Parts: sequence; structure tokens; C-alpha cells
Amino acid sequence: MPDTHIAASWREILPYVHRAIVSIAGHNAGSLAISVDHVLPKGVGGATAMDNLAVACLACNLAKSDRIGAVDPLTALRVPLFNPRKQR
Repeated sequence: MPDTHIAASWREILPYVHRAIVSIAGHNAGSLAISVDHVLPKGVGGATAMDNLAVACLACNLAKSDRIGAVDPLTALRVPLFNPRKQR
């Protein structure tokens, strides 16, 4: 369900980042839906504020859900998910 509290101006920039998301996520440009992701999910206390929002493909955002970490299949250690504000 879309978050209606995200500024309209933020939603307006989504079409302009479409190409970047396609190249990063490796999706077909014609079928890619993009969304606003909460870097720290709302379900674990993340705010709907510009410093906690990032553009993501809808499929990746839905797959992430409210997770903030996962088990690394190589090391079997729990690691944090990618944070676009802190990692490149």
C-alpha cells in the first residue's frame, strides 16, 4: 500500500531515477515499477522522513519488507541489509 504521507515532490522524482534502478536491479525497463523504500522500515521504528527514504524497484522493496538483516550464505553470519545512505 502506498504511503500517502510521502511528499508529492518526492514522488515526482521517481520517473527520473528509473534508469538507475533498472541498471542496479537488473530488471526489464518496460516492466519495472518503482517505489519509495524506508531504509529503516516503519515496522521497526523508521520514520517517513527524507533522510530515511530511498528509491527502490517495487519487487525489491516488497521482498525486503520490514527486514533489516539477513544470513550471509557464505559465512552463515547475520549481517545488515544494504543501506544506500552508508554504503555505495
